[in-house]
Amino acid sequence: MIWTLEQDATVLRMWEAGASAREIGAALGITRGAVIGRHRRLLLAGKTLAGVSEQLAAEQPAMIDMIVHPAWDPMNKLWFLEDLNVEAPSLAELLKKLPRGARVRDHYRR
Repeated sequence: MIWTLEQDATVLRMWEAGASAREIGAALGITRGAVIGRHRRLLLAGKTLAGVSEQLAAEQPAMIDMIVHPAWDPMNKLWFLEDLNVEAPSLAELLKKLPRGARVRDHYRR
């Protein structure tokens, strides 16, 4: 699993707030063991919530203004965005796969 700074910050923030590894795992959609292992590795590396939060703030994503036109592929039963080469079984899943920081507007709005 590749951990993101957001996930690291969530693990550290929730752990400091007293949440259990099971609760943190449920919030992130991962196992309790993965949370415990990641928390231990973060502590061994000397990472703190303040340090991870600073890194996260410094990594501000460029805002991308894009117009997306989702299309349905009836043969494969998938929604897709041809320009980004992204596909998913539902529109909600498709939108989750857009680039980080992307602002999306449909083509009917001005």
